[in-house]
Amino acid sequence: MKVAIFSDPHLGFGEKGERQQEPFDNLRQALELCVKEKADVALLAGDIFDAPVPSHDSLCRAMASFSAAKAGNSPVKIYIEKE
Repeated sequence: MKVAIFSDPHLGFGEKGERQQEPFDNLRQALELCVKEKADVALLAGDIFDAPVPSHDSLCRAMASFSAAKAGNSPVKIYIEKE
């Protein structure tokens, strides 16, 4: 079994600054690597968003990023749990 683990993308970091795209690029790269390496499971441990209540833009962009991991014939399944 292949397990991919990454953490703390902090989506929404620098939302009004020049680095606002960086966290989303990093998440995309991590998800692409999970698909490319055929991970059986991907664990995103840590802070998904930079703020406790993310902006509408950050939420929409996050959903688009996670949806991209499901594109084509990808076997990726997404489960969300919060403790």
